[in-house]
Amino acid sequence: MYQWAAGLLGSSTKQHIVATDPTLMLSINGLFEEACDQSESSTFYRAWIKGALCLLKMPKSGSVARREAEVYNAVAAHHSGKQHLVPVTLLQLQLTSAGSVHTSTLPSDTALRMEMYLHTLAVIPREVAGLHAQLLSAGRSVYSALQALHASGFAHLDVKPSNIFVDGRGACFLGDYDAALRLDEPVGRTTDSYLPAEFAAMLRQTMLPACPAVDFAMLALTLADRLALPDSDSEKDKAAAVPSATAAATQTLWVNRPAFRRTLTSLSAATQSEAQRLVSSPKLAELPSHMREDVAARKAVLEVMQHALKEVNKADELLQIGTQLNDALMAKVGSASLSALPPQTLSDRTWSVSDLLS
Repeated sequence: MYQWAAGLLGSSTKQHIVATDPTLMLSINGLFEEACDQSESSTFYRAWIKGALCLLKMPKSGSVARREAEVYNAVAAHHSGKQHLVPVTLLQLQLTSAGSVHTSTLPSDTALRMEMYLHTLAVIPREVAGLHAQLLSAGRSVYSALQALHASGFAHLDVKPSNIFVDGRGACFLGDYDAALRLDEPVGRTTDSYLPAEFAAMLRQTMLPACPAVDFAMLALTLADRLALPDSDSEKDKAAAVPSATAAATQTLWVNRPAFRRTLTSLSAATQSEAQRLVSSPKLAELPSHMREDVAARKAVLEVMQHALKEVNKADELLQIGTQLNDALMAKVGSASLSALPPQTLSDRTWSVSDLLS
């Protein structure tokens, strides 16, 4: 019992026990093991619960954990699409201290129990064999998960490779609901490097509502990123037109930031162009069978992207506002303005629309 208590968070005393239920036998991490991961808003621990290895996510705020559980439970109660979402269970941790005063170092008394996964989509190299089959699984699974979320009245708002989890069978699941909001609530934060230019401009002006179009646009950009989808000709010309004097300052902006350089129009054009290239290639028939299967999977991923972009295009009024705002921004951001901004500011994306327009 002492060894078990010593392995718990923040204590090596016999009295300090962390548990949700006396019969649950919750053991975190093993003896004296540190947290396995930490983000800006949460700490993650490996845990054994009833003999099964799982992951404990401890947000700094208990309200965040309860919010994530609310989102998942809303989908799980009514929609079959839940099988493509990472299941979460809310745990209320009870801190007991018999006969002595003890201050816990737990980040929160509320945690989320999650399954352990092999990895995320973000760590799969673009040149790995079978990438396109894995991306196809991810695209279809996340598409279904988003439909279930939207039908339950929520938008995910943080679709990106690191939030798409892959198990040992290659099945994919969308997770991390701490940015999720009810539909039509104003979006305050997201990973804007996976937003198209129109929505990124709206976000900077706090004009972006939580809606299906945002999620499907982020899915399309996520797949484009993992496919290393070539730019359309218009985007190549735009990048080439950047004056050489400001090339260093704008390299991150134009080359490494798909959210800023890819509008929805250019992304759609690049998707269609790539699909046409794969169909019309005269060398396709000469490829070995396994390579033809890989090409077929890539084409199928492009089809998922096209379906996602069709969902985005249903938000006509939103797109018009975003397009006008982005066009106005780009018209006012000249080479002098860009060169005046420190490169690290561009890289970190800490600037705002008002910064660039001033």
